[in-house]
Amino acid sequence: SIKSWGQTATYSFSSSGASSGFNNETTVDANISFESFKNSGTTNPALNSGQLRLYQHATKGGSIKIYAHNGATITKVVVNASGNDGMGPAGYTQDGGTATNLSISNGNYTMNTSATGNVEFYCRGNSSSNRIYVNSFTVTYTLPVTTPTITLGDAVTGLNYVQASGPSTGKPFTVSGENLAANVTLTAPADFELSTSLEGPYSNSLSITASGTLTAE
Repeated sequence: SIKSWGQTATYSFSSSGASSGFNNETTVDANISFESFKNSGTTNPALNSGQLRLYQHATKGGSIKIYAHNGATITKVVVNASGNDGMGPAGYTQDGGTATNLSISNGNYTMNTSATGNVEFYCRGNSSSNRIYVNSFTVTYTLPVTTPTITLGDAVTGLNYVQASGPSTGKPFTVSGENLAANVTLTAPADFELSTSLEGPYSNSLSITASGTLTAE
């Protein structure tokens, strides 16, 4: 499938109603969510003064785990941190793989990824001065783009009738579709009409409601 680039989702811990996400999956948008975890940190991640505080441990302390949904691929995560304790060493994994160490640059920890499951960002300092105070994070991701398809069933035959003795008896046919973003409109050729029922009513064109998939007879 083809990928469409450049979709972003941002979560700010200073926004009204912000959640720490601690052991509780929180929605960012329709395709991205997150949770926070203590792991081996000294204290549970918590909101304080509009920041999410991730507490320290030498290997893996408090973390933010960002999840991809609906076939999304996370291509970049930028975590913005500030404060005297906002310079702690950090690390991350993608899809539960090998850990990569991070350093802060201009207030940001930047992760370039190709994660289809999750990206986990965590504090790895072993000093109390190494905790990380997160203001927000921004996720860049792609979604699969699939081509819509519409399929008509077998050809309709046997619609002939004796002149002046019409119309003919109606005959059924099927129409189906996948990956549809709008309704399907069928238009009959000259001298023919369509209906969703053999009993009618009939018209020159017909709109069939569809969302994603369609099967109609």
